[in-house]
Amino acid sequence: CFALLPHVTGAASAWTSALQTVLATLHGILSLTLVGLEDDVMVTACRASLDPTVPSLVLPGSSDRSGPRTATLVRQAAVLLDTAAQLLGRSCTTAVPVPLSALLATAARILDVDVPEASAGAGATGGAPTSRPSTLEGALPGLRCAALHLLVTALRVGGQAAVPYHAQAARLIAGQLGRLPYAGATESCT
Repeated sequence: CFALLPHVTGAASAWTSALQTVLATLHGILSLTLVGLEDDVMVTACRASLDPTVPSLVLPGSSDRSGPRTATLVRQAAVLLDTAAQLLGRSCTTAVPVPLSALLATAARILDVDVPEASAGAGATGGAPTSRPSTLEGALPGLRCAALHLLVTALRVGGQAAVPYHAQAARLIAGQLGRLPYAGATESCT
């Protein structure tokens, strides 16, 4: 798919490289953030949709094993999602290839994640409580919103070339609507 989008430093290849770098970095951050919560097939599919020659960025705090690492990773993921959407959302006169399958896979990776209630408060080894599940549980709505924004932006700029992706996008959006509490629901309802 090609769309009229801004170039990073004057060439379509620079814009494509910038978007691929953002996506590669985002997937690296997601792998650290969502470890143990994802389907391995989804992760492999996401990685396969990226150019393997594009390096990811090393972000501050992403390799730090101490402190509030999960919160840092979640913030970095949100910024990278916004950066990708910003790259897609600007107009210009240069046609550039838009990796719709990679963008949809990225959105699906985030939208399909759930923090199981059984793990809330338990450490990774089943021992001491950790704040990781609660931090993720609190951050997932914001990440899902950013992923939906990226998805909608990709479909918008993809135009008619994005039509083959509409069914998958509709399933992802419907899945998110199913997560919303409905009016009149009570805590006693299951």
